[in-house]
Amino acid sequence: MTYRSRLAALLLLSLAGGCGSSKETPSDSSTSPSNDSQNSSGTGGSSGDTGTETSSPTGSNGAAEEDNAATHEDTSDNAWDASSATVLSLNGTSIAVEGDTSGVQIEGTVATITGAGTYVLSGTLNDGQVVVDQSGDETVRLVLNSVDITTTSSNAPINIQSAGKALLYLAEGSTNVLTDDSSYVLPEDDDEPNATLYSKTDLTIYGDGDGSGTLQVNSNYLDGITSKDGLVIENAQVTVVAAVDDGIRGKDYLVVRNSTLNVEAAGDALKSDNDEDLDMGYISLESGVFNLSSLGDVIQAETDLIISGGDFNLDAGGGATLAADDETSTKGLKAGVALEISGGTFLVDTSDDCLHSNGTVLITGGTFDLRTSDDGIHGEASATVDGGTIEVGQSYEGLEAALIVINGGEIHIVSDDDGVNVAAGDDSTGATIPADHLEINAGYLYVDANGDGLDANASIVLNGGTMLVNGPTGQGNSAVDFDDELHINGGLLVATGSAGMVRSASSQSTQASMMLSTNGSSSGGFGGRGPGGGGNTTSGTSIAAGTLIRIEDDQGNPLLTYASLKDYPSLLFSSPDLVTGLSGTVLTGGTATGTEIDGLYTASDYSGGTEATTFTVQNTVNELSLQQ
Repeated sequence: MTYRSRLAALLLLSLAGGCGSSKETPSDSSTSPSNDSQNSSGTGGSSGDTGTETSSPTGSNGAAEEDNAATHEDTSDNAWDASSATVLSLNGTSIAVEGDTSGVQIEGTVATITGAGTYVLSGTLNDGQVVVDQSGDETVRLVLNSVDITTTSSNAPINIQSAGKALLYLAEGSTNVLTDDSSYVLPEDDDEPNATLYSKTDLTIYGDGDGSGTLQVNSNYLDGITSKDGLVIENAQVTVVAAVDDGIRGKDYLVVRNSTLNVEAAGDALKSDNDEDLDMGYISLESGVFNLSSLGDVIQAETDLIISGGDFNLDAGGGATLAADDETSTKGLKAGVALEISGGTFLVDTSDDCLHSNGTVLITGGTFDLRTSDDGIHGEASATVDGGTIEVGQSYEGLEAALIVINGGEIHIVSDDDGVNVAAGDDSTGATIPADHLEINAGYLYVDANGDGLDANASIVLNGGTMLVNGPTGQGNSAVDFDDELHINGGLLVATGSAGMVRSASSQSTQASMMLSTNGSSSGGFGGRGPGGGGNTTSGTSIAAGTLIRIEDDQGNPLLTYASLKDYPSLLFSSPDLVTGLSGTVLTGGTATGTEIDGLYTASDYSGGTEATTFTVQNTVNELSLQQ
């Protein structure tokens, strides 16, 4: 499926109200702390629940790798015969050749390779260049065995103009350095080569042997390493220092395996930017160590960005302490069509979005530590989380997309505005992708938001999982906010916040909920906008941050023991244990022992609380006033 057809499918999904293919609701109890109650594990609805709504955009972005063209690699690429190689000795101001000289021409300090085969280079050139200009479709292999090439009056130290494909090997234990000048001498009306290591054809950089060979590129002109076709880096150690523009660029694609990349770039650190062939312009990162810093985007793919493993230390635009610049994109991971991550460890510090896609985001695994002055995770069309451990320690909004589906994983979000936000997006043509809905089926979600905790400019559907929301203290936002309806069909929800825009669940929910308010905070009625009910509410006495609230049945069995991070006058609570006819008591204060995670106590002993009210679950939506 191509770029246009994938986004078209997403637009149809959004316009149809997000009614994607139904599926079995997954369980993720391994990452979701359970509640006191034996039945409130937060991984699904109560037994016998009906009406559970599920949808997933993964059918249109779950196989992005299949949508991309194959690389130029061949099984024979990494095999060569040293005995038949031509040896080039670089001697400062001259070049000596040993072996078959028919495929190489020497003019002063410039070696031009015109024949296929293997060429082993060693030594230093003070002001020289290696050019590959093989007119056929055969392979040229360059083995760098402790090479140091500097150009001061020419152009790219290694300039690969033509070949079937070019293979560059870093000899075992070798240290290789390429340094260019700040200006190039180019033919009239020509702007290439534009990189210190430049290739007009497919290029592979291999670390030979045990991968101990290194390549350092000191870029003073524009890009550090550029292939105008595809670029594969495998088992290599590559450093690009002070790139004036982009660090490492494979126009058609960039594939990295088992390598260490250290890049400082004034533009993008890693990039693939073919915008003419819809099967190109992708980046695939499979394993390795990535220490990348940029003044533009750290990793930017025109189409798909696919990551299956690796250790990533990324910063862009000066980090989260600086505001995003409207003129410059300074994102961490950025995809034009699909961003898919199935594994890896990520430390991302950016002034713009940490993880961003102009289309879809899919996270099935990985460990993330994200800090940004904008969005932690942003998908214009959709964002789906099926697994992984995600910590958004600083953000404007934590997770934003036109359609958000959470099927698993463990997510912590701190945000200056909304924690999780469903909002309209824009496709690649500028057309609007309508806001669809927020759907949570399993997993663990903790939100600390100064704006709305969970916000949907449409509907919210909760089918399972554990959701702890520390909402706003200001009256202009709500712990849970929505334009249409809130359907609660399963899971554990604890959402505290201000009373200015309190929202209740829809009566069409299949799992009961309680809206609790302190004395005097509900005079305007609950519900706010939409079918949930009434108008604005007035603020009353708040329950202080850190104060326990205890909900138990009339036998003393706990349904909830919780201490909020902030003061709050309202609390929305739902659990599979809230069944019709259940009676019990709500207490505040007191002490609890047992395991506490994010304010939620499990397997706890509770004592010393003050009765705030009693209750009997009579309806799907129940409203209680707490005496303070």
